[in-house]
Amino acid sequence: MRIIKLFIGKNKTAFIAAAVIFFAGSVMGAVSSCKMSPSDADELKGYISPYLDTDAASAVKPGAIFAADTANHLKFASAALLCALSIYLVPVFAFVLGLKGYQLGFATGFISANFGIRGTVLALSSTLISYWFAVPLYLLMFVHLLKFSAEMKKRAASMSVRERRGEYMSYFIPVFIACSLLCASAGVGAVLTPLIVDFMN
Repeated sequence: MRIIKLFIGKNKTAFIAAAVIFFAGSVMGAVSSCKMSPSDADELKGYISPYLDTDAASAVKPGAIFAADTANHLKFASAALLCALSIYLVPVFAFVLGLKGYQLGFATGFISANFGIRGTVLALSSTLISYWFAVPLYLLMFVHLLKFSAEMKKRAASMSVRERRGEYMSYFIPVFIACSLLCASAGVGAVLTPLIVDFMN
């Protein structure tokens, strides 16, 4: 815990930047969800509505939820590994982080706007289960990438290929751990979501 506090303290500016990128994306997503055309909104509502009726719990498949969330987390971790190859790819990862926020804001905003308080509570308690745990890890991975890229830019010219590989492996291990924790959060969400949907109905 002390190590985490020290890391956050030393990289406070980077964490603030990461948070701004993510939550800016969330706001943009929420605003976009309110500006959909009526036909597009009706189509999306038709997809979501079955999960809000009395038989909703049976429609929610834990395996499908886990697979979808895990795939999303693996894509994010893969982007973190790929973008670490060059400091010039950092803006790409910033876009990926903002896109994560956009997706979250869009889903929450749309459900809240079209399904009232019941839909809002359901969205916050089920859709966001893994995100409550995942968002801090997303921000941590972004800061880790910034720190690694900046260090490599300073030292790369004086390093051998073997040394670069070693540094990249030291970067890879925390990303792997974070990804494993993200997948674990997906498992928790997959188990709890059907229970919450059942309770809400």
